[in-house]
Amino acid sequence: MDNNYQEMFDALDVCYDKALVMPCLVLIYTIIDSISWLAYGACEQSSKKRFILWVEKYYLGRLEGSCDSIDLYAARCSILHGLSWESNLTKDGKAKRLFYAIGRNGKKPGELDTRIWSQDQVASMQIDSMISSLKLAMACFFEDAKKDDVLSQRLENTDGQIVGMIRLED
Repeated sequence: MDNNYQEMFDALDVCYDKALVMPCLVLIYTIIDSISWLAYGACEQSSKKRFILWVEKYYLGRLEGSCDSIDLYAARCSILHGLSWESNLTKDGKAKRLFYAIGRNGKKPGELDTRIWSQDQVASMQIDSMISSLKLAMACFFEDAKKDDVLSQRLENTDGQIVGMIRLED
């Protein structure tokens, strides 16, 4: 992985250790935005479509929680554009609002969902799961790039923003 992504993950780890929820979320969604641009920027102009494509291919299958790609995209919009939990998609009922849990108290994300609203309105996510799943998704993405000539060429065409491997914590 190039230094830019490694620094983003280092910053994410520091924010997590200090229980800085909003900075963690900003970094998570920014990393996904950036990597989805690397993956699909040359062939897909819509940031929403790029985000959803990358999340569905690499991230969702590794992520614990009861959300889907449109829920994550809505959360991305609300966090990056307003530091809030509401976006146009959530207001229109097209996506769930996400609650975020930080820490390791043993509760699973699904146990947190029904405290206030029904599960069709909200979902909860464990930030540590989001981070570890993102690290794994990134590693898989770069492994795919080694085997996929089209993807490898897309990465080469990003003007020096080529990334390699990331270290995965045990």
